[in-house]
Amino acid sequence: MKHIILILLVTFLCNGIYPQSVTNLEYFFDIDPGLGNGTALDANVNTGALTQTYNIATENLDNGLHNLFVRAFNENETWSHYDRKLVYVTKIQNTTQNIIQAEYYFDIDPGFGNATVINVPSQDAFTTTLDISQEFEEGIHKLFVRVKSQDDIWSHYDQKLFYVLDNSETSLIEYEYFIDTDDEIFSVTATNQSGQVINNIDTFGLTQGIHYFFIRAKNNDGTWSIYDMEEFEVGGFLSIPENVYNSISVYPNPTQDIVNISSALDLNITKISIFDTRGKTVFESSKNMTKINVSTLSSGVYILKLHSDLGSVSYKLLKK
Repeated sequence: MKHIILILLVTFLCNGIYPQSVTNLEYFFDIDPGLGNGTALDANVNTGALTQTYNIATENLDNGLHNLFVRAFNENETWSHYDRKLVYVTKIQNTTQNIIQAEYYFDIDPGFGNATVINVPSQDAFTTTLDISQEFEEGIHKLFVRVKSQDDIWSHYDQKLFYVLDNSETSLIEYEYFIDTDDEIFSVTATNQSGQVINNIDTFGLTQGIHYFFIRAKNNDGTWSIYDMEEFEVGGFLSIPENVYNSISVYPNPTQDIVNISSALDLNITKISIFDTRGKTVFESSKNMTKINVSTLSSGVYILKLHSDLGSVSYKLLKK
């Protein structure tokens, strides 16, 4: 049986200021039968405001939209104007339908009854495993499953996403790497197909401090991997005297907008460059600057490289 749960709030005012008690309520659907001829609802006597919950049967209504009207009667025998609400009625089947057919397909619907058949056992509920031998291209695909009832009615499909990965083996034939920036890229021919390559990387000429090593590989299909990046630090021999390197201060670091550059020595900066972790230049100036505005940069890790008349030095810069 179908019911509408109705919550009513009705207020009567007399002469604009005096509340009146509600003594009776009635409702009707769609067509007004006349005052006092609707279906009665029990009303609790109150001082003017009525809040009450009712169950209203709808089994005699056809499927679809209907208008529900409710009005109240007060102690002065005056009917209120009706309140109207739209309700939608749909019949729920109480019978259970048996599944007599099931099918599945991928990506494109071949039409009802034209997909791959799933064996349906006689029991009410069942679990099955699909043995899929179909070849798929690498990427995202969709699996659709639907069933048919004994009344010959197909259900809506159930859909699942899955990803197909090409796991065929390929050989690595080449590597390339660079340090800090991609101004100079070094190439290495792969001789070890295990994926583990050990080479001595020349760091001669790098300044003391933090640097970034980028590397990627190419397989025999000509496909390059994305770059992998590792941070490392150079110490020991310097391309500029150690006291000059230690005399330079870059602050505040981390910073949100302004970076200050100062040195205890008379240092002539000839070029300033900032690179992101992919080696892309995001700032460059040939001025002898002591302040750099980095407010337009995205938050992250950068490399600040200072070129001077005494040599070059790099710093790791953190942008908030």
